[in-house]
Amino acid sequence: MEAAWQAAGWGAKVRLYEMRPVLQTPAHRTDKLAEIVCSNSLKTDEPGSAPYLLKEELRRGGSLVMEAAAATRVPAGAALSVDRIKFAELITEKVEAHPNIEIVREEVKNLSEPLALAGGQFNWEWTFEQYSANRKPNTDAIQDMAEENFYEMRGATADPVFQRKRQLETKLEQTYPDYFSKYSMVTFREDLPYAVAKEKGNAQDRLLMDICSQEVDIEGIDIEETMREIRDLR
Repeated sequence: MEAAWQAAGWGAKVRLYEMRPVLQTPAHRTDKLAEIVCSNSLKTDEPGSAPYLLKEELRRGGSLVMEAAAATRVPAGAALSVDRIKFAELITEKVEAHPNIEIVREEVKNLSEPLALAGGQFNWEWTFEQYSANRKPNTDAIQDMAEENFYEMRGATADPVFQRKRQLETKLEQTYPDYFSKYSMVTFREDLPYAVAKEKGNAQDRLLMDICSQEVDIEGIDIEETMREIRDLR
């Protein structure tokens, strides 16, 4: 919740998932955000102590939790203790009113996208199965491309055909805004999954290596025809 608040404060549009009240936990009793379910103490607020220093950093950073704690504090000596109900109600009210935050009341089961999760219990076994199914093709692609790059750097960089291919790639990138080498796809194309970048990049590499194996000078290569062939790969 604090992460969502901070991101929204910097102008990001945030979708915050909270599964309660759709799915309750054994410990929670309400549908409020930041409901404290154990001690109502946020530990000591004694100046000079480690917990105090952490709280002070949060206060200076515009922490909503610290703001709510100060507003709902109850007497507890040196400890920063709060009225649990008022604390959760105030945070919920603030978050719900923030124009950059959308609260979604449902259980999150698929972690395929960056998410802000308010808390609660998950079906972790099912969740990680889904996460692995979505992410493994890309982690496998990263591994494969790292290995390919190793062998390329070890054995291909002195090859005249490979050198011409790199020159041709540079010329294509300078001439056509929609051309991306495999390296550029991986580095700059956030919209492309790694598995897709690997597949597209390797197809382009094979085509360019074949073209460059037939010419001793890239000036003899028809760059427009080459780009048409690359687009046909898509």
